Amino acid sequence: MNPESTTPSSSPFRFEVSSPQQWERVVRVEVPREHFDREYTRRLTRTVQAYERPGFRKGKTPRRFVERELGDRLRRGLSRMEGVEVVTPLHPRMSSGLTTFKVEGIEGKSVQDELWRRGRIQPRALREGRGVRYSTHIYNSEDEIDRALRIIGEMIGSA
Repeated sequence: MNPESTTPSSSPFRFEVSSPQQWERVVRVEVPREHFDREYTRRLTRTVQAYERPGFRKGKTPRRFVERELGDRLRRGLSRMEGVEVVTPLHPRMSSGLTTFKVEGIEGKSVQDELWRRGRIQPRALREGRGVRYSTHIYNSEDEIDRALRIIGEMIGSA
């Protein structure tokens, strides 16, 4: 395994590509903590400023509400669909930003690939038969969640 550094001198990131096997490549990217924190704060601020929730003025919803509600929105939408099993508990106190679900008759990898192809949405297919894991957080929007639900609904209609 001989790492090859491919980091441009002007980049704050560090890239490394290695070959554990002749046919395999491993890409490692290091992001400086201050860069990550700055970008996280910028995106969170933008999301919170646009977020509207009953009982709060626009842009004044506490961050924890914003982060939790996107996952709740996804789980509620999925649970209303015939042929979708939401594996993650639906009760807000028993769940977080991670949602795992299965679509009857459609492999998780196919759901993952179709969401990417049609909506540039990237959940993660779990091992065969375990479904799909969708992680919602500040980098998601209500529009993205609604788009994912629409695509999944259309997939079920054509399955």
